[in-house]
Amino acid sequence: MNHVYNAIRLFAFLYAIQLVNPLTAQQNGSFENWSPSGSPPPFNWMFPTGWTTNNATTEFTADGVRRNNYNYSGEFSAQLKTLNIFGTLRRSQLALGNCQLDYPNYRIKAYTGGEPLPMVPQQVTFYYQLTIGHPSEHAVADILIKHPSGSANPDTVFYASVSLPAVDIFTEVNVPIPDAGINTATDSIVILFSTNDTNAVGLNILYVDAVSIDFVSSTDHGPSVQPSIRLYPNPLRTEEVLNVNFSDDKIHSVKLMDSTGRIIESGFDQNSTGSNTRLGALRLPPGIYCLIADNKYSRPFVVIE
Repeated sequence: MNHVYNAIRLFAFLYAIQLVNPLTAQQNGSFENWSPSGSPPPFNWMFPTGWTTNNATTEFTADGVRRNNYNYSGEFSAQLKTLNIFGTLRRSQLALGNCQLDYPNYRIKAYTGGEPLPMVPQQVTFYYQLTIGHPSEHAVADILIKHPSGSANPDTVFYASVSLPAVDIFTEVNVPIPDAGINTATDSIVILFSTNDTNAVGLNILYVDAVSIDFVSSTDHGPSVQPSIRLYPNPLRTEEVLNVNFSDDKIHSVKLMDSTGRIIESGFDQNSTGSNTRLGALRLPPGIYCLIADNKYSRPFVVIE
């Protein structure tokens, strides 16, 4: 029960420093929610809510980023496809936040439009699958922590670029983020997926799903090794389903705790399959919460509007 008491003290501290105010970030890391572009037919493509695509630069040929029911979790994933635009291969891109498009280069400016950070992030986790059109090709994931102006390299607090080779099943990727120099009051995070590196030579198809920002390290530094719990999406929008992945065989019981220490034991739908549990119909107001598994393991998560 020490983990539960520690969580209560943690949330009391967060509440005292006013970190439980409603947040404006829209992660939608499970890609379940999609919004219309507003373009007239036949260019009325959609984009994942809270994300930016470069579909606006390719709509006269095709929408390079679209939803697909081939997924790792939930109902949809994001599918990115390299396109042939008037005889030139152009990579498709998907970025967390309201990034700017770089016309006419068919790409997103990765240094713009980062999402606010409710807490210092420890790592970014996602699942991907890639079909390549050329044996030398790969996709790319770029992770940036940047200052608000964010228009040049000196404004970048942290940067990691991960090469994504071809894989025929959804594969987990973890990108650790050191906390040195991150200011949650001003800095923001950008997660950018590209079907190719800067030189597109193949018609790649990239599937991305279950993107999460882990605000608490999954490594326990105590004397014993504890099961790892991963929550996604995190932050969680009020209408989304919370997915829980447990490294042990199965979660036997789940409780939720709010920032006041009040336990929420019912009022939500729970569907468990092996080490995975899905919590629906949470209807929680924006704030910081804690999931408690089997009365002894805890993990915080954020609910946003």
